[in-house]
Amino acid sequence: MSELTTEEKEMGLAISEDTKELIRSSVALNTIKAYRKVTERLESWLGDKPLTNDLLAAYITELHHQSKSPSMIAQVAAAIKWRVGQSHPEVVGEVTQRTLAGIRREGKDRGRGQKET
Repeated sequence: MSELTTEEKEMGLAISEDTKELIRSSVALNTIKAYRKVTERLESWLGDKPLTNDLLAAYITELHHQSKSPSMIAQVAAAIKWRVGQSHPEVVGEVTQRTLAGIRREGKDRGRGQKET
């Protein structure tokens, strides 16, 4: 099981079903689907390696080199922040934030949408 899918177990959380439902309803269903898709791609890229701030920055750098739009790349960071941000805030840390800032600056002419390649 990957680090992205074991957050609740690792933290030993005892979240009630009511609380889980409120958390789920805080984000639109389409956003959750999009987050799931980008995290699955990231998990595939990671293989057996645990997710770290440095690896997340390397991954989004690779997406930038593949000419992905800054908004699509930012969605990766947002998905990770949403999925593991509370239990592992260091994952979307300074290196990732600064990398994302550079991607936004360099990729400003790429448009807003996602383009599958």
